[in-house]
Amino acid sequence: MRPRFLLFVLLALPILGTVTWPVAAFAAAPPELQASVDDDVVGVGDDFEVHLKAIAQGEVSGVKLSEDPHVAQLGRPSIGTFHEMNLRNGVMVQKQGVNVTFRLSAVKVGAAKLTPSITVGDVTYRATPITVRVVLPGQAPPRQQRRGQDPFGNLPDPFSGFRGLFGNPFGDPDDSARQPRSTFEIPTDPKYALPAARARGTFLHAGIDKGNAVIGEQVTLSIYQYIDLGLNRELEFNDVHDVTTSDFLRKPLMEESPNPKIVGNTRIGDHIWAVRLIRKMALFPLKAGELKIGPMSLGIAKSTGGVTDKRESETLTVHVAEPPVNGRPPGYAIGDVGQFELSGNVEPREIAHGGVASVTLELSGTGNLPASIVPAARQGVEWLAPDVKEQMGPQQNDRYGGKRTFNFVVRLTREGTIELGDVAIPFYNPDTRAYDVARASLGSVVVKAGGAADSHVASAADPLPNLPPLRLDRAPEAVPHGHLTDMRGFWFALAAPSLSFVVFAGGRVAGRRLKERIRTRNGSPDTLLKQRLQEADAAGAGTDARAADAAIARALEQAIIVKANVNVRAMATRQIATALIEHGVAEPVAQSIEELLAACEAARFAPTGSDIAVSRERWKAAQECISKLKRG
Repeated sequence: MRPRFLLFVLLALPILGTVTWPVAAFAAAPPELQASVDDDVVGVGDDFEVHLKAIAQGEVSGVKLSEDPHVAQLGRPSIGTFHEMNLRNGVMVQKQGVNVTFRLSAVKVGAAKLTPSITVGDVTYRATPITVRVVLPGQAPPRQQRRGQDPFGNLPDPFSGFRGLFGNPFGDPDDSARQPRSTFEIPTDPKYALPAARARGTFLHAGIDKGNAVIGEQVTLSIYQYIDLGLNRELEFNDVHDVTTSDFLRKPLMEESPNPKIVGNTRIGDHIWAVRLIRKMALFPLKAGELKIGPMSLGIAKSTGGVTDKRESETLTVHVAEPPVNGRPPGYAIGDVGQFELSGNVEPREIAHGGVASVTLELSGTGNLPASIVPAARQGVEWLAPDVKEQMGPQQNDRYGGKRTFNFVVRLTREGTIELGDVAIPFYNPDTRAYDVARASLGSVVVKAGGAADSHVASAADPLPNLPPLRLDRAPEAVPHGHLTDMRGFWFALAAPSLSFVVFAGGRVAGRRLKERIRTRNGSPDTLLKQRLQEADAAGAGTDARAADAAIARALEQAIIVKANVNVRAMATRQIATALIEHGVAEPVAQSIEELLAACEAARFAPTGSDIAVSRERWKAAQECISKLKRG
């Protein structure tokens, strides 16, 4: 029986391979995709359909049609499944697939490139792209009747015998001839509706999320372009002028695009308008009062030539006030508005006397985050200027924010356990209309004794530190020993490594102190003032107005430190004149300095930039003010 069984297996192997090979090959093959469109030339306002037939060996988990600004998809696609049975090489092979119909509406003249795709498992497969040409209304060829028409040409329709029985379950065209679609049938969104159109053909509309705010509170500005879908020509735009926001700090919430995306359609009167979002930005008021947001404008080229038509958005007004005085915490700076969080880290926690520690403060949140942090002064703690890094941009719900990281180097000048304390940033929360404080506890750092400085302190405290203690009894008679430890060479060899380390460490301490003296001399206030004046002269001789205004502000601030003994860098602009007068500066000079610093700040952050000639005149006025300051 065994030889007969082996002979049977050998004869069956070729037959088994012939049967299983087609099935395995089909399972490994990618899906078959074929896309078609019922009309490749359509007019603005017409609807049409894109069809996709997909045959796959596996479950189809998703279908999609690529976006194109010339068309808008109407609702969800209709999807039907089917199965096919084929006899291949004597084996019955089963295929499954989907018929997908995407309904679209033409909204803009041009060439629309559409790519249907399906997802099988985790893999996406794309069909060959289809191009549909969108023309002006009435210029498309007559629409053809499509009953019984196969949009895929040579692919079989497995449901052709059941259409009369089940109606139209897969979104196929009905029996009537396709007519140009009325614009009233296009889905509209009432949230973009306006009482009346601001102009014919196209217009701009601007809106803000609030009309009342406090200094530093975000005001979100959105600018839309409305285009009448019934236009008989394609518009060409030129001479674009952006909004003017000189009284606001401006941050973008979206990227500017030459072809903005259509966010929806809306009905105004008897017309349907396509709505495009062309600008969205966060504006932070810089002062109190009735602040204006100037209009955005653009030109529309006429088809007959001649003067260009102009379209403008509305001029908007925001009423801005200071945050309330009641409940304002100490140290609050006008403009710190939003929702902030502060965290801190200190490394290392133990250092030698004369060493430094690294303190990292991370300020995160939304709103007008402060650009600087000034920790409270403490005895024995010296904070050096921080290295600042930021990651700012749009956040959820159209909020602007992110985080700023401040890396401080802290010099600790006395021994023992030194408390660094807390760093607190008061802010005003516009959502709760109340003040809050972002706080980070830094803990303490242990400074160990060591180095030449310690011996100096010890000698100052005890004039005779090397005297032995008082002896009350006679010492016993010394007995001679013959041990190795009695030899001088043994102790010298034993102490040599330690002595070498002491000499090396002492040299490092001396070198560090020498460098510190040089750095202190170079970083003295008078030296720094000379450097700031030279930088301002050099910047005024150049062509960069922003750099010149920044150099002028730094020179003025350093001159005030040297001559009036006042640090105005952390003050609000409106407080500078008062502080200078309190420190003996003449009132006209103090007022002039405050106005110059405010003008430099406004020019540096102006969206349209500044004129270098104006900056040079500002520098001459600043030099006169510096010469009138008396050394404090």
